[in-house]
Amino acid sequence: MATIPTQHDPPLAHLWWLAPVWPFVGIVASTMIAAWLQSDEAFLIYGAPKYIRTEHLYLAAAVIGMFSLGCYLASGSPAARASLFLPLLRSRGAHELQAADARERTIDTIAYRWFLLATLLTLVGYAAWLAVGLKNGFRPAMFLDILRGSEEMNGDVLRRDYFPTIPGVTTCTQFGVPATLLGAWLFLRGQTSILWPLLGLAGISVLRAIGFNERSALLELIFPSMFIVMRMWMLGWPMPARWQQLLRIAPIVSPILLVLFFGGFEYFRSWRYYQDQFDSYAEFTVWRLSGYFTTAHNNGAMGYEKGHPRPLPFYVLKPYWEFPLVEHSPFGYEQLTGYKIEEQHMAMLANHGTDELNNEGGMFQPTLDLGLAGGLLYWLGYGAVSQLLYRRFVRGTLLGITLYPIFYMALLETPLILFLCHPRIFPALVTLVAVAAHVTWALSSPRETQPASELLNRVHAGESSLAAGERN
Repeated sequence: MATIPTQHDPPLAHLWWLAPVWPFVGIVASTMIAAWLQSDEAFLIYGAPKYIRTEHLYLAAAVIGMFSLGCYLASGSPAARASLFLPLLRSRGAHELQAADARERTIDTIAYRWFLLATLLTLVGYAAWLAVGLKNGFRPAMFLDILRGSEEMNGDVLRRDYFPTIPGVTTCTQFGVPATLLGAWLFLRGQTSILWPLLGLAGISVLRAIGFNERSALLELIFPSMFIVMRMWMLGWPMPARWQQLLRIAPIVSPILLVLFFGGFEYFRSWRYYQDQFDSYAEFTVWRLSGYFTTAHNNGAMGYEKGHPRPLPFYVLKPYWEFPLVEHSPFGYEQLTGYKIEEQHMAMLANHGTDELNNEGGMFQPTLDLGLAGGLLYWLGYGAVSQLLYRRFVRGTLLGITLYPIFYMALLETPLILFLCHPRIFPALVTLVAVAAHVTWALSSPRETQPASELLNRVHAGESSLAAGERN
């Protein structure tokens, strides 16, 4: 029988692996060491010579050190760190609870309005995109062909020939990420009517992930939502000790879950091209997944040796350079510098490696953009901001709970790409920061704070009268 938590069980105060330093150190160190240890012959199986050398290990150590230092500097004083989880555990008086209730209603109202706006933008984006696909000749039978593993029809063909990227329209579909995160916040706070729109957004993402070979479209919704559930339904609540121990060692089983998730989608993506070269699909999945990380580091090292100089930072400012109003304007990257960074990256891989596994290697890009000193300062700031958001995540603020999971996912993507600087996640970052700013403004305006202040005054006056009556 399942163990039911009771009030006598201790609360789950914290999980060590939720702090940003641990996933960053773990994923960067393990994948870089694996790439360094991998033989030249193993890299040639992926179609690229080995460029990873010992000096790249030193760079990884410096990056890890600067990120960790940023986390430490933003973690506050020892007393602040010790009290980080007290808001999860301490009890509140009646006047505090009533004042907090007025604030929470204001926050939920604002979150709901932004949820509706983000959902509407997402649906408009997908509807426009579908209209373009139908105009180009798309038929539902093509999607069924992908599920059957057709040789003629796959996600790359469907995306290229029927659903090309449309500036502005494709961007609108990315508002599904903040819509899902705000919806998860509202649902877990009791607004159960949010469930159906959330399921609709998830269903669209599943179709996109399978049809376009975009696992990230689904992962961007599932992974942060799991973090929100963990924070709002687990941290600070009573839980049997053995369940707490299992959660603390969850990172041990996370690689298995990653392999299962990756393998579930790679079957429709590339298995048909390699099925004659492997004895089992499990062997192929592990080989393919490990290759994504090791070749991404190798591509970053290749950029050090073969890449062109960058007169202006590109990848750390990619949302700006690829913004629809900027990309083809006089202020676009190509117009200002004469360089086409992404085309040059693909040409470099075609000439010196493989353009099939083409991730640029996120750990290397800040250094290639900003130089060694600038790159290390980038990781210092990244660590500080991640730690600040983690503190707000633990304290339960709307900004922390919705935005920190995106940062956490970006940390895990570091060996592959600079996910936090990718245009596809930019709408989510802007939306969630705007929601937080709206909440801050609303709670600080006299119209919103006066009722709570009056309520507190009445409570205090009642307590004083009661105390005076007892004295008499």
